[in-house]
Amino acid sequence: MKSNYLILGSLLSAIITTSVHASDAKSSCTINNYQQLVDCATANSSNKQIADQQLKTSYELKNSADQWINPEISIERLSKDSQTVETSASLLFTLRLGGKANALSKIAQSEINRSKANYSLQSQNIRLEIILSLYRLSHLKKEIQIESESGETFEKIIQQYQKKPVLSPEQEVSLAIFKMALGDHQLKLIQLKSDENAIYEALVSMTQIPRKVIGQNLPQQKSNWPEVIAEASTRESPQLLRSAAELELAQSELDKAQSDAWPDLKIGPSFKRNEISGTSENYSGIGLSLSLPIFSLNGGEKAYRRQKVIEAEYEFNLSKNKDESARTVLQEKYRNILIALKNIPSTTILNQKHEYVERQFFKGLISSSLVIEAHRQLFELEERRNSSELSALETYGQLMILSNQMNETNL
Repeated sequence: MKSNYLILGSLLSAIITTSVHASDAKSSCTINNYQQLVDCATANSSNKQIADQQLKTSYELKNSADQWINPEISIERLSKDSQTVETSASLLFTLRLGGKANALSKIAQSEINRSKANYSLQSQNIRLEIILSLYRLSHLKKEIQIESESGETFEKIIQQYQKKPVLSPEQEVSLAIFKMALGDHQLKLIQLKSDENAIYEALVSMTQIPRKVIGQNLPQQKSNWPEVIAEASTRESPQLLRSAAELELAQSELDKAQSDAWPDLKIGPSFKRNEISGTSENYSGIGLSLSLPIFSLNGGEKAYRRQKVIEAEYEFNLSKNKDESARTVLQEKYRNILIALKNIPSTTILNQKHEYVERQFFKGLISSSLVIEAHRQLFELEERRNSSELSALETYGQLMILSNQMNETNL
């Protein structure tokens, strides 16, 4: 049940960003199998579209950093009397000194790199969430089938007891037990169908793919599990790439703080005209403006940015250590889950044993409590297998995200 809440939580948080109703959902994808469904659902995801837009937005920072500063024009006209007039004008262009333009360009590029890392992480997490949701729907379909069959079996047994004219004390107790068991299975069935509907509605709202199409292309129970590729651990994770971009951004901010200690030079043509008693004189030359760095060399800002660089270095090293530790833990967990899954009897074998128990009961060879226990164990074992399968899928997916390969992975 815990896996249900995790999947529902991630999906419901995702659909907050879209107002598309399930009844109006449409998809332009061609979907004929499970893999096409995963690819289409990932591409149509509202969260994926937001991540795409955020990445596009970040590229505009480069244009903003590279743009020129508008020139300044200054015009002044002074008169002493009607016979004496002085007019002056200048057009000044700003030149950034100390490497300001380069620092701004580096900041913009660092922001873009961070957005790329965030985009990679978000898109891979979205793909994994959709895969887990589709597998959970496949599991719920099987669990609902088991509970429905159990309910039908108990109803059949109850009807047989009720058709008898007289029941022995033992039969009356058995009838009561089967009625309680039927009620318990019916409640479970209601909850399972509620979970199934919630996941369907969340997927439809998030991806705009009709429920019928999703239901027709669910994955089958997994039998062949991929191995963890050792070479994948050499690839940098999106988390580490984001930390590297933040370190690069901190260094770029320090470069800008150092460049801000330099004043901007404003230079351009200058013109002056004097008019005295009808006689005029014209002057032309170069004008410039430069602030003097006497009272401040931007020391406070530079000291702050140096500390931010040290902080970013710590964050980068921590992220690197976390990646290495997480990879080791996830690999071990994945191997252990696969070992456990291999030891669980197949659904076919369980169904055969389950049917054998029912036949023996109808022959009067085993008690009612054993039949009820067999149905309960069948469902619980299926539930545990499904939970373990989801855990294995999530663990392998997290490993692929750490290796920056989830978008290339089919599960």
